[in-house]
Amino acid sequence: MNEMCPWAGLESAKLSFCEEAIQCALVQRPSEAWSSFAFVFAAYYIYLQLKKRKHYNLWPFIPLVALIGLTSFALHATSSFMGELMDVSSMFMLVNYCIVVGLEQRHKFKRSTLITIFIVMVAACMGPLFLISKKMGSVIFLLQIILGVVFIIEYHFSKADRPKGISYKPLVLCLSTLLFAWGIWWLDMLKIVCDPTNHIFTGHALWHILGAIATIPLWRFLDQFEMLKEQKDNINLIH
Repeated sequence: MNEMCPWAGLESAKLSFCEEAIQCALVQRPSEAWSSFAFVFAAYYIYLQLKKRKHYNLWPFIPLVALIGLTSFALHATSSFMGELMDVSSMFMLVNYCIVVGLEQRHKFKRSTLITIFIVMVAACMGPLFLISKKMGSVIFLLQIILGVVFIIEYHFSKADRPKGISYKPLVLCLSTLLFAWGIWWLDMLKIVCDPTNHIFTGHALWHILGAIATIPLWRFLDQFEMLKEQKDNINLIH
């Protein structure tokens, strides 16, 4: 790349998808980059649903969803490994946050303990990218999702303290949307369904949009437990 290009000094990303880079452009892969803002729109939608609820434990969910959009834009705009690290780290943070929320619901850890667990888990996800292979980000992300699902199943379907009145439809919708989007991700990455010169709308762009949509039922699933807490708190105030 020409040394005068905006991102010439950055190490190249280890994963590349169907859309070819526009050399020397400020936004090298427009379709992949601009579609990332679907996560920002999803975060704003969730914010609109929650802005009247002052004492709400799931507020961090909103900036974490938005952060995925911003870091994904950085990756696809620059085609750099630094952008790739930012992208996968934001995904790790959201998944690990959901796992930590589950730990708080189950074990009632102190906030400081939960923050420590969160930091350690994110660091454990990032470590293999440096120690083993820089291409492991997507594999670790998939393993994190599986861990989260196993944790949810173990918690919510165990005999002890099983929550009542909880709908699992939002979780099923989230996971089925992600699974479908994951298939599109592979079709695009393996260039099975691919037009490298298409900078308008690609398979990876669809992955971004579906992934952003999936965060909404994920939030709705987690929010049910917060609503149960709020109902219990209101009952305690009345009595």
